[in-house]
Amino acid sequence: DLAHYQGISVNDYPDLRSVVAVVTPFKAQAGVIKRALAAHGAQFAKLVVGTVDALQGAECPIVIFSPTYSLENGGANSLFMINSKPNRLNVAVSRAKDSFVVIGDMRQFRRDQRRVPSSLLAKYLFADQANEIVDVGGNHSFPQNVLVEGERISTLDGHRTALANAIRGVHSDERLIIVSPYISLRAVEADGLPDLCRQAVAKGAVIHAVVDRDELGRDTNKRCQEAVDALKGVGVSVHSIPAIHNKTIVVGEREIVEGSFNWLSAVRDPALRGVRHETSWRISGERAARIIAKAVNEIAALGVPL
Repeated sequence: DLAHYQGISVNDYPDLRSVVAVVTPFKAQAGVIKRALAAHGAQFAKLVVGTVDALQGAECPIVIFSPTYSLENGGANSLFMINSKPNRLNVAVSRAKDSFVVIGDMRQFRRDQRRVPSSLLAKYLFADQANEIVDVGGNHSFPQNVLVEGERISTLDGHRTALANAIRGVHSDERLIIVSPYISLRAVEADGLPDLCRQAVAKGAVIHAVVDRDELGRDTNKRCQEAVDALKGVGVSVHSIPAIHNKTIVVGEREIVEGSFNWLSAVRDPALRGVRHETSWRISGERAARIIAKAVNEIAALGVPL
């Protein structure tokens, strides 16, 4: 934060403008961001916000990148402005002296073999689970008529309970979907997930677990694969697909939990360093059906046979 950099040098970092800059491929998006920042006060209104040209020849400790593109408005290959001009993204990244922060639809960045800027950036973005910023609250938006039936979860025990209750509470004629990019045997065993899933499947429920294919591919000690096998062994359909990054639980057509918590991999021992502050929203009731249907359609569109 600003205090950190002023502790290094007040002369070099007199204000927030000297620490943070925002870049985006589009002038229109820059305008939207400028207006939003200005509404939060003078120090934010002074930040450099613009296209890559705004930082040409300059550097800043922290550069925030807003890709603008979403999977919904163009599909998996819609990053035309970014991928068609490699030097543009390269300039943006190279302007960041300490941190390059991407805020946007992370499904757009696919860590695959394509030699395009978005894939090369994804290689570094998803290199380590610790790269993800998860301790930011209030960053989930739902229609107001849904939020009135929502519950915010912000503790480790709360997330573990939400997962266990979802598995225990799934009905015999329902489908349970658990989306977690990362998976670990330690987390799966700590929550007793194989036994819980076995009981749910035995009563007739259908359970799908969705994980990131690239994470399994980097599983050198095979512990992630052991976790997958443990779930498969009790009747869970486990799907590994590329470019999955959301953390979602869907119970039938009546409940959805979504936020920052990695359901199948987050550290369960509060004494360990890997524990982070996580937040999620649990939305339930008839008014949640539209949100749930949209989430399920998105997951299916990514290649999960639901």
